[in-house]
Amino acid sequence: MKCCAPTPHWPEKPLEQALQHFTITHSILEISHLDADGTLNINVPRLAAAWQLCFDHAQNKTVIVAADPAPSTAAIGHLHQAENVIVSRSINEQYQQQLQSADFVILYTSNECFTWSNRERLQE
Repeated sequence: MKCCAPTPHWPEKPLEQALQHFTITHSILEISHLDADGTLNINVPRLAAAWQLCFDHAQNKTVIVAADPAPSTAAIGHLHQAENVIVSRSINEQYQQQLQSADFVILYTSNECFTWSNRERLQE
């Protein structure tokens, strides 16, 4: 009689299973574009579902907006989910009004970038 080892059962969705057992304390994602309605976009559609899942499960979320945006092809979340948004000095003016309207304030500036923080979350 031939004996063999049992076939391992691989979960269909290993990322979801991992997120049930582990906590993401901080997610830092680079996006290619922030839409006028606050949608966060990336330019790698095959990663969108995984990035969105990590972003949704993170306790703290920071978004880095790319200075030279590539064409956006997939949404991964919304501005209201983020605690922090980092934009380079070269594109800050493009997003300044939108971030202020979404109740973000400048927390830190440097020669290279602006770090905006959600005012409501700063008070928590």
